[in-house]
Amino acid sequence: MGLVGRLAGMILAIAAAGVRAQSGNTQSEVAEVSLEGHERAVGALAFSPDGRLVATASHDGAIRIWETGTGKELRVLDGHTNRVSGLAFLPGGRRLVSGSQDGSIRIWELGSGKEVDRLGDRNLIVMDLAVSPDGRRIAAGSKDGAVGIWEVEGGKLLHALRAHRTFAMSVAFGPDGRWLASGGGDRKIKVWDVEAGTELGTLEGHEDDVCALAAASDGRTLASGAYDRTIRIWELPAGKQVRVLSGHKDLVSALAFAPDGRLVSASWDGTIKVWNTGEAKPRASLDGKVDWVYDVAVSPDGKWLGWGGWNHAARFRPLP
Repeated sequence: MGLVGRLAGMILAIAAAGVRAQSGNTQSEVAEVSLEGHERAVGALAFSPDGRLVATASHDGAIRIWETGTGKELRVLDGHTNRVSGLAFLPGGRRLVSGSQDGSIRIWELGSGKEVDRLGDRNLIVMDLAVSPDGRRIAAGSKDGAVGIWEVEGGKLLHALRAHRTFAMSVAFGPDGRWLASGGGDRKIKVWDVEAGTELGTLEGHEDDVCALAAASDGRTLASGAYDRTIRIWELPAGKQVRVLSGHKDLVSALAFAPDGRLVSASWDGTIKVWNTGEAKPRASLDGKVDWVYDVAVSPDGKWLGWGGWNHAARFRPLP
């Protein structure tokens, strides 16, 4: 069996059957792992549904697939010609969605490493990307302020939303997939009915561009982060701002909820913070070992925390 066949077998075994590659490492034995191989900044990362894989994407256009726990590189997905700014696994963990500033959203089959579908057009400059929890739809925010919603199967564009005056910088589906939030360079957060493509409401309070969003599993809590260095917690569907979390010294670049409701934030101040959203101060603050942290992710089982940034590497460790 050749190298491609061996890699395909490893990835399918991990993603589908849950069989780990021979490593001997457990979560408790891993303090922190650095994933090195990208040639430029790491701008996006995502964990597979079972937490056994982590995907990273870079301004160099490459996507790399790693084994969580050991940090072993399993595959490189090449094809994008500009920075990749969004990643999301589809349910089952066999396919990965990527969005790039080259005008494309691509769907990859991890077993073969091949691109199996491509959405978008040359006018689409993806700034963020999300997949609905049921895996049926993809949403992407674009540099021109638009938000697109596509069907995964068939690639049909369902809605082209004129969402923001400039820069649709962040998108996040609610946990039931029925609503979508978008954050923009106009300092506003819009909430959308996914099926109808209509606006449900506008949330205002940030004093600068909204560049990060995350929806909690309770379906009622939305977190936003912005260039104003704050994190704001919103109650839906009322759209009420219930709390402002301060502590970062530069823009809040990414947010992610853990399954237990803890919120993780990343910033261009080089830190990652873990919050209980009902408390004013973070429960933990970590040195990201990078000047600017671009993205952060929590594995679906809540065990792993991963991030990527300016120094060409991504890192992961147990979630504190």
